[in-house]
Amino acid sequence: MPLRVLVVGEAEKKAAKEVVVFAMRPENFYRPWEMPSPGDNPNHTLRLWDFRCVFTITASQKGELYKHLSISTPAAGPGKLPHTAAVEEIAHLFSIEGTVEEWAKAGHVYPHERENCIVVISEYKP
Repeated sequence: MPLRVLVVGEAEKKAAKEVVVFAMRPENFYRPWEMPSPGDNPNHTLRLWDFRCVFTITASQKGELYKHLSISTPAAGPGKLPHTAAVEEIAHLFSIEGTVEEWAKAGHVYPHERENCIVVISEYKP
């Protein structure tokens, strides 16, 4: 099984910060009921080597806000999800603190085998 390499340097940190800054502007909050998929907006996406990341501040219809990060890999199928160490490192780049274990206990991490991605959510308070 080939390993996916994640190298995080200053350029990757800067690029992730730009996505976070864009997403955190209230006019850019993602409202799923009225907006197209954020994965189609290059301002919400970042490619880190083989990992495709989509980050939003997602609003619920009740007015709650969540940091929402999707991390996917190009290959689909069993065992093709991003490794937990990569998920944690990438989440930290997008200002989501904690570990996969902590997120799992809180119900804030969701693996999607069919879409070969892992989604991490975290409450957001501006």
